Amino acid sequence: MDSRDSLGANWAGIIENVESDLRPGAIILMHENRGQTIRALTTLLPVLHHRHLQSVSLPELFATDPPSPAQIRRGPAGCPGGPASVGSLTAAS
Repeated sequence: MDSRDSLGANWAGIIENVESDLRPGAIILMHENRGQTIRALTTLLPVLHHRHLQSVSLPELFATDPPSPAQIRRGPAGCPGGPASVGSLTAAS
């Protein structure tokens, strides 16, 4: 999912864009060089914890929950929510 931070969303808009689709396995595109993104993360990280989700790197996500052969064959259409981006979430144990 795209947080839309690079399109000029303010911190509240970024939070709204991300919270709407938070789920295990979600891949979220965010840019670390945006002040509004950093401000949004101060709210989003506790939300992740409350929902029993944790942020992980893409290599960690793919190691613990790799795409199925059918998803790979379908390419970007094989993943719920559309094309893959950067950053990811996984259910916390």
